[in-house]
Amino acid sequence: MSYFEGIERLDKALEKGKGAILCITHFGSWKIILPALGYNGYKINQIAANPLTFEKDTEASSHNIIMKLELEGESSLPAKFIYLDEGKSIRQIYRVLANNEIVVISLDGIIGGKRMAMPFLNGTLLLSTGGASLSLSTEAPSLPVFIVRQKNNKHKIIIHEPVVNLNNGFDKEAFIDTWMKNYTRLFEHYVQNYPDHYARYLYTIRKYPLPELGYVLKLNNTDTKKEFVSL
Repeated sequence: MSYFEGIERLDKALEKGKGAILCITHFGSWKIILPALGYNGYKINQIAANPLTFEKDTEASSHNIIMKLELEGESSLPAKFIYLDEGKSIRQIYRVLANNEIVVISLDGIIGGKRMAMPFLNGTLLLSTGGASLSLSTEAPSLPVFIVRQKNNKHKIIIHEPVVNLNNGFDKEAFIDTWMKNYTRLFEHYVQNYPDHYARYLYTIRKYPLPELGYVLKLNNTDTKKEFVSL
């Protein structure tokens, strides 16, 4: 069902004893990384919002049923979820990293405080700086992960090298700026090569814009908008 490319990079990161931060987006079958790592003995924690947060009286009943099923599905996984929308403390994230565990964070999701507007596919993508900030404050390596579906329907989980070397001497602002540029450039490469892998989430963020922020992805080019809408 899935296999890894670059798992040795994760193992090397964990050798430092400060945990590892896996930075994902809602690209491809992003959640498959949780059972793939969990069933292989890795201690993994996902920063997320409780699916029941998205229950709404204005939605069709099927939507709310799906949210309940999603929560049940998450509960069955060999992973722990840190639901920050339930008031879970950021300290819990620090504790699991100090225990040399893995934290998975999505940079384009609804969870995340500060964001940066990054140039992306003739538009602007609002990405959370959480992965960069957490890496800098804990010294846990932050590794980008992307899942690409293969022609045989298996999912290749690609773990990249850390976005930025923690020992580069950058100050906080320069570190986060460089980190965000490097990550966005890599993410853009994947979307350009596998646009269908991001289509589902594009629909979701168009239907549910973020409070006060609006759409995560803002496209400036009319032709680009048409291409994404047609996916």
